[in-house]
Amino acid sequence: EIQAALLRVKLRLLPELTTERRAIAAQYLAGMQSDHITLPALREGAEHVYHQFVVRTAMRNQFKAYLLEHGIDTVIHYPIPPHLAECYAHLGYGRGSFPVAEQYADEVLSLPIFNGMRADEIDYVIDTVNAYAGECAVHVSICVLTYRPDYEKLFMTLTSIIRQQGCSYEIIIADDGTLDFRQDLIEAWMAARGITDYYIVRNMENRGTVRN
Repeated sequence: EIQAALLRVKLRLLPELTTERRAIAAQYLAGMQSDHITLPALREGAEHVYHQFVVRTAMRNQFKAYLLEHGIDTVIHYPIPPHLAECYAHLGYGRGSFPVAEQYADEVLSLPIFNGMRADEIDYVIDTVNAYAGECAVHVSICVLTYRPDYEKLFMTLTSIIRQQGCSYEIIIADDGTLDFRQDLIEAWMAARGITDYYIVRNMENRGTVRN
């Protein structure tokens, strides 16, 4: 296979490639000075090959959108902690079982790092990160009304939203006391996907049909 042939050649260059990635990471670590992100830390006695350069931020959606607006693509490599993955559902773990892992999954974001990265590209990433003011702009605000709710359509809509790359969003689910509203279904669907940034607004008294 072509990939296998390329990797056989690349393996012979692995020490040089690793040295290059470490040099890029060293520039990132020395140059990035932002209170809005947590940089990767190196444990004493350990070494890092920096296959990825992963930072953490509590405002990941906003930060990701900000970087994309400035031409910097980022990746969320591990958005779901293992215990919340569908393949491990039979173990019975839920949201809250491993809070540290869940927090990291909600916050991790991989910045660009690759062999052949130019000095001006490295400097641009550093300068753009440092210029981030921590704004909490929301690009998409969706309010889902649950009168006669169709949960299949609701979940399809939510799936299309959370798959948007570089788009920060908030989800508000509003209910006016409908008897067939299943908050537990929505909460279970969100928890299974590790989603926490949503609101459910309920009026426990049904006030009838709203006329336009």
